[in-house]
Amino acid sequence: MSSTFKKYNDINDFSINTNPLGVPKAVLDNAEKIIKLGHYYPDPTCWALRKELAKQYQLNSENIMCGNGTNDLIYRIITALNPRKSLIVTPTYEEYEKLLLMHGSKIDHYHLNINQGNDYNLDKVIEKINSDLDIMVICNPNNPTGTIFSILDLGKIISYCQKHHVYVVIDESFIAFLNNWQQITVKGMVNHFDNLIVIDGFTKFFALAGFRVGFAMSSNQHLFNKMSTIGPEYNVATVSQIAARLALHDNDYIENTYHILKEEQQFLKSQMKKLPIRLIGLSANFILFYSEKENLRENLLKLKIKTRDCSQFVGLNNHYHRVAIKTHKDNEKLILALKQVFSNQ
Repeated sequence: MSSTFKKYNDINDFSINTNPLGVPKAVLDNAEKIIKLGHYYPDPTCWALRKELAKQYQLNSENIMCGNGTNDLIYRIITALNPRKSLIVTPTYEEYEKLLLMHGSKIDHYHLNINQGNDYNLDKVIEKINSDLDIMVICNPNNPTGTIFSILDLGKIISYCQKHHVYVVIDESFIAFLNNWQQITVKGMVNHFDNLIVIDGFTKFFALAGFRVGFAMSSNQHLFNKMSTIGPEYNVATVSQIAARLALHDNDYIENTYHILKEEQQFLKSQMKKLPIRLIGLSANFILFYSEKENLRENLLKLKIKTRDCSQFVGLNNHYHRVAIKTHKDNEKLILALKQVFSNQ
């Protein structure tokens, strides 16, 4: 059995940006009960989970669809819409572009000005939108830059897109890490814009990456009907649905997350400022930084520290690195490794 888990313990992995607290205690405390329910077929509609999500976000449960993680939902959305032309705010999660290209979509980018202090210009974003466009994708907060679009600006973008019959997909997978997320989320806007689809999940904030639970929100029932015909019917396991419901109400876990992130953001920021690197993005549960040092990722890996090489992100190269915010003990190891690598210049 030990060999089964060994590969997960060798490297201190800062490339995966899930909650540093790990799986919520409410899930762990009920693990045996959850597993014993594994012989039941899943509810294909995720009715109970959708009902609780609807209560959490003050929406109708009919406006929520659950999926096998956000990737499953992104795939279903793109397949259902089959967009000819797409606009992506970049650099961002590469799966959007990968799936759009798979469906033959022509892709345009709005490039964030991450090196200029003001990441985006609303007027220039809107200039990119026209009636030839079919879909626009925004990650908010953005991965990996940490850029946050204000709810006012997003409202203007969504409204402008609606006038031009353009769908807007907003990925809020990291928004719960912001303790003021209620002032930033556009989930409540789905009741007012039928061109808006918001996706979120339990992978990042609740660290249920292996359970694969995501959800989409939209008032466009025609779109949901098409999405429901794409992919397997039983797409969210019974144990996953129950784990998500338990996690959603683990208030101690939620409060502890905000506490540890506040403390560790301050610690990492103060320590990194002493190093020959430039901090670019510091929001949610990750940090983006730039370093001129060659082979930084490879040198850190020799010290059992794995960071995210950002060269796969549009507009970035291997001098950009993203690291997750982890426990204080782990973060100290990261800083120690960085100091060791830079001392060998």
